[in-house]
Amino acid sequence: MAGLFSLSVIADEGMWLPQLLKTMNESDMQAHGLQMTAEDLYSVNNSSLKDAIVSLGGFCTAEMISSEGLMLTNHHCAFGSIQEHSSVSNDYIKDGFWAMSRDEELVNEGLTASFLVSIEEVTARVLAELTDDMTEKERSAKIREIAKTIVDEKTEDTHYNARVKSFFGGNDFYIMTYETFKDVRLVGAPPSAIGKFGGDTDNWMWPRHTGDFALYRIYCAPDGTPAEYSVENVAYQPKHHLPIQLDGVDNGDYTMIFGFPGSTDRYLTSFGVQQALDITSPTTVDIRTEKLAIMKAGMDANKRTKIQYAAKYAQTSNYWKYFIGQSKGLKSMKVHDKKVAIEDDFRSWVAEDQSRVDKYGEALNLIESAYNTNKKIALNRTYLNEAVFQGSEIMYWSFKMNRAIAALPAAKSLNGRATGFTAHALLGKVYLYQNKFDEAASILEPLVGLYSLPSDFQGIFLNSGENGSGSVFEVQHSKNSNWFDWGFPQGSEGSFAIIHHGPRGYNGGTYSSGWSFNVPTQNLYDAYGAGDSRRDVAILDIVAWANSTGAEYAEGYEHTGYFNHKYIPRSGSTAAQGELNYENNFRAIRYADVLLMAAEANNRKTSADDAKALNYLNQVRARAYGNSSQASSSVSYTHLTLPTNREV
Repeated sequence: MAGLFSLSVIADEGMWLPQLLKTMNESDMQAHGLQMTAEDLYSVNNSSLKDAIVSLGGFCTAEMISSEGLMLTNHHCAFGSIQEHSSVSNDYIKDGFWAMSRDEELVNEGLTASFLVSIEEVTARVLAELTDDMTEKERSAKIREIAKTIVDEKTEDTHYNARVKSFFGGNDFYIMTYETFKDVRLVGAPPSAIGKFGGDTDNWMWPRHTGDFALYRIYCAPDGTPAEYSVENVAYQPKHHLPIQLDGVDNGDYTMIFGFPGSTDRYLTSFGVQQALDITSPTTVDIRTEKLAIMKAGMDANKRTKIQYAAKYAQTSNYWKYFIGQSKGLKSMKVHDKKVAIEDDFRSWVAEDQSRVDKYGEALNLIESAYNTNKKIALNRTYLNEAVFQGSEIMYWSFKMNRAIAALPAAKSLNGRATGFTAHALLGKVYLYQNKFDEAASILEPLVGLYSLPSDFQGIFLNSGENGSGSVFEVQHSKNSNWFDWGFPQGSEGSFAIIHHGPRGYNGGTYSSGWSFNVPTQNLYDAYGAGDSRRDVAILDIVAWANSTGAEYAEGYEHTGYFNHKYIPRSGSTAAQGELNYENNFRAIRYADVLLMAAEANNRKTSADDAKALNYLNQVRARAYGNSSQASSSVSYTHLTLPTNREV
């Protein structure tokens, strides 16, 4: 949403949607000193002030201040970016950061900058499909359905994004259309001694003396359209930018704020105000007081922890102070009593007309009843939000992971996408690590029999063996990407891990040269028994290979004579910047892994099922030796760990 606040000497109050200014209050604003027209502020067809106002990440407002994409925002809005780029050796939070050239500007993955394209009212279209006999659940579902249709129509065949927003308690609806840029780089920020001057003491207080600013630059594709980060991107040229005025301001100058404000509880009833004063606000303050103390103790003890938690601490303390001040303000201004008076006036107005009584007579009673019901869970819900969802990271992570697993498709394999079965295998592995063997056995069991063990173990790790019958999950790689470099290796579609496994200075057939890292040891090589087909698939005996083929190589650091054969770089499997771009997939989870994990879980769970564990173990051994001659007759943890090491 974009909103405009207007202030003058008298501090007239108001907030308006910019497209309504022409009809609602253009003349009034001009009478108070505005020297622009409504068209200057908001225009769909021409450059206007709205084209210089940016929604930063959906959580802050920013302003374009140059024709070369330079964008001004608050220090606290950029604090997350500053923290992410900080380290003990480069503490940009403490010391500040300034890019002396565009090459030094810092990429911020996931950060966006959105420009408002248009606002259009769609109230009539939405309300036309709503009826008075709908439940709130039905009404909400219908609004979401209509909104999706409207958004799809608006954005079809464009690079825009849009959303339908409700106003005034769901009585008015508008579609906001945006152009969103995805390459936003940090240009500069002052030290926290300036950017956070006054800290929590001055926060939410006026007047303030904080240098609360930071600079970003927006980049786009060469044709001016939004694009993910690329070295080929160019500085965005906005339709309008704010000129810098160096002469200062005078008392009485017209002032207004144009931006993307947060939500408001202006229309909260007396029942909501009372619940905020009695339950939610004091509970939030109490919980955040404890959270801040816990974080501060850890941050004071370790510089790295202090940097890692800086943004979370700032976010927590921000609204800790806010709720303290809000409660004081509600009490001192007697807001609850004022709300009661407004509601008494409403009841009197309703009582004057029977048609109003029929329609609105129970409105306040229903709201009061809902708050009384909600009171039973308000305290618990506040603890859930503050102590779990916004508390320790592991708590919310667990919640999100369980929901994500439930939403995954129940499929064996979708190339490049995790499925429900993938998640079960991963979770089974976590349970084993945590010694939760009953849980591991339970979650792994449904996967047994869904996949098969390829008889050709040799072919599993070749390009031709990708996404085979025994693949539970593979990280997909391709050699067909050319726009990345060592400064942005995650831009590659290829694997830049494979180069680590090859012999240095290699000259010969089949393989390519590498860096001689992660070399297998003699003990691992010797652990494979006679006839175990996995040994020569997993490990390359470079000495034997060189003797038989005439290949040449140079010994690397901690040379053992062996190399990881599964992921050794092979001739022809890379392109462009070769060391970063090998195409061979990483086999993250295979069916053999599932069987061995299930075997261990069944062997070590509370009521052990060794027959099942032995069956799973011997399936893997039979594939390794080509027959059942090496089948185990007993099973134990020791029996399981060695086969697992050999397999993986």
